[in-house]
Amino acid sequence: MIIESHERIEEDGGEEAVSHLNLVDLAGSENASQSGATGDHLKEGGFINKSLSMLGRVISQLSEGERHVNYRDSKPTRILQLSLGGIAIIYTAMADSAGPGSKECWRATKQSSNK
Repeated sequence: MIIESHERIEEDGGEEAVSHLNLVDLAGSENASQSGATGDHLKEGGFINKSLSMLGRVISQLSEGERHVNYRDSKPTRILQLSLGGIAIIYTAMADSAGPGSKECWRATKQSSNK
């Protein structure tokens, strides 16, 4: 969900300031061997993992100051391009479950959030 706000700033000669608030549920990393997924669920898990991997790559490229950033590699990175590569303030919230195998999942979540 994207919330957009427009505000006219009279002190700056009537220029308009535009703000965006992106609320994104990126789903979770899917481990096929642990989930036992097959068929369409396995395919969907692969797409989720690819999107998360591409987002991680874009964030790494930005944090390393690379001149070319591959925003076009996934739909989430294309949608979030202005927020990721601009003068945005970014906050993230990560959630994890306490189920079986959660220690490994927790490590992956923590590693992703440190980027």
